Amino acid sequence: MGLFYKKYRFQTAWQKEELLERLKAETDTFDRDGTTKSFEGKVLTSEKFVLKSLINFHARNQFRPDIHFTVTNQNVAVVFQLNPTMKFFIPFLFLFNTGVGLFFYFQLKDPQFLLLIPFILIFMGMMALQFRSKTQKSVQVLERIFEASSEVV
Repeated sequence: MGLFYKKYRFQTAWQKEELLERLKAETDTFDRDGTTKSFEGKVLTSEKFVLKSLINFHARNQFRPDIHFTVTNQNVAVVFQLNPTMKFFIPFLFLFNTGVGLFFYFQLKDPQFLLLIPFILIFMGMMALQFRSKTQKSVQVLERIFEASSEVV
């Protein structure tokens, strides 16, 4: 989904090992209440791994993005996207809501049921704005950690 997908690249002066150590310092393996860490997951020494953002999120929040990292020397590619459950749920919710609105409209000939359609569009727009906001906050934290600027890819 284009609304819930964002890709960034970070250029830094640090080598891969130092980048991973800096990221580990900001990562909890499991979210504990009151943690001061910014991310949850396991930073792997391999080139690719996935973390979850804890910035203004709680561990049980399903809208927090999965952050896919690809770390090479002096480069970090980061992809933000919704977790697989939410990727399925959002289109299902849109189709279900539209179907219910149209069904009741044609069965009862009452145009007020068509109001369900703009409601779901407004809801999806608010979720997309929240995703964009949380992604931007995570990018700012990653810029601080890597001491680098980012660019949208």
